[in-house]
Amino acid sequence: MDSERVHSKLRFQCVLCESPLREGSEGVLNCSECNGSYPLLAGIRILHVNPDGLLRAHLDEISESSGDGGGVREPSPSLQSVDAMARAIQAHLVAGARASDENRRALKELSGPIEEYLARRPAEESLLARFSLPPNRWPFKFVLPYLYRDWSGTEEASFIASVFRAAIEDYGAGAREVVAVVGCGGSGLLYELSPLFEETAGVDISIPALLFAGRLLRGGELTLSFNFPSDRVPLEQTTVRLKGPKPRPSPIHLVAADASRLPFADASVSCVASQYLLDLMPDQRSLAAELHRVLVPGGLWLSFGLPGGLTSEDAAAHVDLSGFFSGVGFDLVKASRERCTHLDMSSLSRWRGTAIHCNEFAVWRKNPSTTGGRERAFADYFSGRGDSILRRQPSRSDRITISIASQRRFKAKSVDAVMRLAIHAGSEDLLALDLPAEAAGFLDEFFERIDGKRTIREIVESLRTTLGEFIHEKEIVLLIRTLCELGLLRVSVAPD
Repeated sequence: MDSERVHSKLRFQCVLCESPLREGSEGVLNCSECNGSYPLLAGIRILHVNPDGLLRAHLDEISESSGDGGGVREPSPSLQSVDAMARAIQAHLVAGARASDENRRALKELSGPIEEYLARRPAEESLLARFSLPPNRWPFKFVLPYLYRDWSGTEEASFIASVFRAAIEDYGAGAREVVAVVGCGGSGLLYELSPLFEETAGVDISIPALLFAGRLLRGGELTLSFNFPSDRVPLEQTTVRLKGPKPRPSPIHLVAADASRLPFADASVSCVASQYLLDLMPDQRSLAAELHRVLVPGGLWLSFGLPGGLTSEDAAAHVDLSGFFSGVGFDLVKASRERCTHLDMSSLSRWRGTAIHCNEFAVWRKNPSTTGGRERAFADYFSGRGDSILRRQPSRSDRITISIASQRRFKAKSVDAVMRLAIHAGSEDLLALDLPAEAAGFLDEFFERIDGKRTIREIVESLRTTLGEFIHEKEIVLLIRTLCELGLLRVSVAPD
């Protein structure tokens, strides 16, 4: 896997201002327009608007997930005198914690270059910078079954790869320079598609998935431990050793980035492949617009996964796929239903069942006569080309409800007061997390001002008046952009 230099076929751009990037020392990509800098660590290009924050969140997860919250616990003295059932339960819990910690230690070893990089970086200084991080990063233990599926010769992985290869052979007669697998996860599909293109890029927001996959793509080995039927009920432990294949001669790049803000130049990707991604996106049209932007005229987008979406609008749209995405510049070429097992690990344990998914496979072609509707005013602002975005009026989406509530949690020996942020789509909870009081206070003031009447400039000035000088215009603009990409906000041109 060649990830040490930028090849001519794959053109990276700044995810903040959308200007071309230039490679500097140690593989770092630099933007001359907004002074953005994106490191290359452990073979992964970190192309996120907040690289340091994304990497710190990764290290925090490793630290917090030790033994899934408690680390390895030996039986306490009090259990020595209780009955055999209690001792058996404790033994299972200890064995399960040890299995989880083995995975954490493997991930920590791969994260060495990230720790070294952050040790040289200044501490995160901004409250608002935290809100640029994706809210739905999967815990790394969720990635492990996908690694097993992709690199253990499973029927599911072979079937999915065959579906994609056949579609590319049937409909991808044009240029085959670059394929981007967006939401690459375990990266088995990335490896299988690479011989069909001159260069391959795997994009995922999960640093653990990219670290594990990177070792395998380089031909290395990986040992994973699984608890069955689950980490919470660890009745049985199984260890699996994965061996990476012979590296491909064509370049394979691993990229940590948001699917809704890809670090590729306009019209620079021949084909986009995604699996089990579309139904997880908070705004499917926004994703489609971004894929339209990076695809060459006539380029293909191949999507495999469960029909539906996080919002009722996106879910209902799958009744008429052709009409839904035609508005962002895609023509439906093929749609089919594909049945296969999903993460079948029944051969590893009698505690693991088998599930069958009826998946939706669709092939879209970019219509070269349409623009896709991608908003450019944000990029113009961050590059210094213009400030028209400050005259736009943000409004809250009618598909999403945001709530911030104070809660009192009554525990055995304490009562804790917490602030809780929740995001709802109809009756579905998309996100729920505790917030520090300072962050909750800011968001309360912020969302109150998003009324569809005030411009972004007026919102910034009002927040400064209330909250003080720690409010910076660029950070507010970045926050609004991030929330628009998540489908939580919309921006419109103010009437004359």
